Amino acid sequence: MKEKTDIVFVILVYSNYFDLYDFIKSLKNVKCKYRIIVIDSFYSDEVSGILVKYCESNFIEYKCVENKGYGFGNNIGFDLAINKFDFRWIVLCNPDIEILKFDINILVQYDDSVIGPKIIRNDLRNQNPFYFKKSKLVNTLKRKSAIKKSNLYLFFAILINKLNNLFHHIYSFGKDVIKVEALHGSFIILPKKIFDKGTKIFDEKIFLFTEEEQLADYATMLSMQLLYSKKLLVKHKEDGSFKSTSYNQRQLLFESYQKYYHMKDISKKNL
Repeated sequence: MKEKTDIVFVILVYSNYFDLYDFIKSLKNVKCKYRIIVIDSFYSDEVSGILVKYCESNFIEYKCVENKGYGFGNNIGFDLAINKFDFRWIVLCNPDIEILKFDINILVQYDDSVIGPKIIRNDLRNQNPFYFKKSKLVNTLKRKSAIKKSNLYLFFAILINKLNNLFHHIYSFGKDVIKVEALHGSFIILPKKIFDKGTKIFDEKIFLFTEEEQLADYATMLSMQLLYSKKLLVKHKEDGSFKSTSYNQRQLLFESYQKYYHMKDISKKNL
């Protein structure tokens, strides 16, 4: 028989196991029943050994998997949550998150929606939403950045999206809950309904990046709205700036865009 709970936190960990300590402490702000699943995307025997002991001592479900990327690891986490728990929501969560405000009544009010909180970085900038509205121009620039492996096209895509988000932040200043087109991937609340068609939400051929777009596409396919709620608040320790992205990460980003847009083109042809 499955254990009943309100929320299952699915957390994919690579090497930064130490971030879990502050996350677990911050769960004092979650006033409902929850369970935690840690998916260990294997980094080293030493890190896995630390994670095993920590999870055992903190009543956390643990599973070690081969490091095949973000989508692969989180899909396994979703599958484990479905098999072990009778839940209402899964929270897809980075380990370097601290929960500051979490009101389950907001989730209940919008129980068929994908929800994202206000996500504050160390520099106090808000990372949500990923897109208020994704413009055709941003889409085109990202495609071109992937084809040409061009930082310039990517820079303009990011810049235009930031300006677009700034405009919508100002326009929606007085609203607490706003319908958006994509949410930041570091902390997303998924209703049980989104798993009706299975747990393979992410494309496992893409190692990293585009997870926000993939999740937005999946929700749209199910006619499910994405909501940004200012009443929920988390801190994300990651810098998150493009300046900190290494050359290798940029190459991986371009490859991810190529695969993502290629799959979208195939999907359109099959419609």
